[in-house]
Amino acid sequence: MESKESDFFIKVKDFITDYLPFFRKSSNNTIRQYKVTLRLWIDFLKSKYKLALKDMKIGDLSAINVNNFLQWLQNEKSNSIATLNLRLGIIKAFCKYLSARDPVYCSIYLEIEKIKQQKKVQKPVDYLSEKELKTLLNLPGDSSEKELRNKLLLIL
Repeated sequence: MESKESDFFIKVKDFITDYLPFFRKSSNNTIRQYKVTLRLWIDFLKSKYKLALKDMKIGDLSAINVNNFLQWLQNEKSNSIATLNLRLGIIKAFCKYLSARDPVYCSIYLEIEKIKQQKKVQKPVDYLSEKELKTLLNLPGDSSEKELRNKLLLIL
């Protein structure tokens, strides 16, 4: 009998080929992103832990490994914070799928679900300087009604 730990690729296949297109009605682009993320997960396990495909298992999904995966994506693949958050969401969705199919995987899902998304650093808004604002407001003249209207619109 095959153990629960050795059916990682069977679960990935079912998730990609059955669950996403038929139950979630995901678009082809969404399914493509899920495939890319899971392929990156496999690449990460091969690169970081030197795991052969035959040795990969669902138990490799742990908070520590997922956090290391996100760091690997950021450092090795130059992923932005938005992309990292997307990848994390996909891993969480896969773990949720696993736990819904078999309660044995609930602990994995609950552990992964606790990982928080990274916050994007928002750039401060650049406002016009006082000189630039005066120049902008003085662009429309005041010799006609149309120019006065335009100036009034800029002031408001």
